[in-house]
Amino acid sequence: MTENYAPAKTQRDKLHRALLNAPLAKVHPGGAGHWLSLREIIQLGIAQYSARIAELRRELRASGWTIENYREWNDIEQRSHSWYRLAPLRRLVTK
Repeated sequence: MTENYAPAKTQRDKLHRALLNAPLAKVHPGGAGHWLSLREIIQLGIAQYSARIAELRRELRASGWTIENYREWNDIEQRSHSWYRLAPLRRLVTK
């Protein structure tokens, strides 16, 4: 007897879905877009988030997208905070 299991979501898939579904309410004051904090990424259980972001950037580049990041230093907490979002790839126009 065989049992059917739904395929497990990879960390890459979880990250991609989270970036796609980042709510409008979480627009970071420093920019216009759907930003996802590093804290939220870690809460998804993505341990090697840097490798997953690099992997997604390579894959998305072919379709004209990238993952932007924004980092801000907090003087009170004495540490930086990072946010990520999907964005269209900006191409240089030359004449």
